[in-house]
Amino acid sequence: MEAVSGSGGRLAMPHQALLSQERERQKKRRWREDHQAKRRHWEGTEELGKDRRKALEARRQRQQRRKEQGTGNSQVPQSKYAELLAIIEELGKEIRPTYAGSKSAMERLKRGIIHARGLVRECLAETERNARS
Repeated sequence: MEAVSGSGGRLAMPHQALLSQERERQKKRRWREDHQAKRRHWEGTEELGKDRRKALEARRQRQQRRKEQGTGNSQVPQSKYAELLAIIEELGKEIRPTYAGSKSAMERLKRGIIHARGLVRECLAETERNARS
């Protein structure tokens, strides 16, 4: 039987070279099928696509509001109560993504809860001060 020079200087039999090419074709085909399956999964049905577009648009709007608000130092100071209400509203928007498994949403939710707890304490202290005077 005749030997054919293969990769790496090794000698490979002709049928081994064909098997190697076939394995490479199968590997590419599997990758392509996996890629298409992932794309179908993310695109989903048309209904799901609409929901995803709405969710993305809502996310962009939230990011835009956060960017416009800046760090909060440039704004006119709000009352503690108004600030608490705004944070609670933002927390409500993080619930669904957290249930869906979003780690970043979970972290934002945790930070928001910690911030809200602090504001609740401040609101209670302010209420007690106002009740005394």
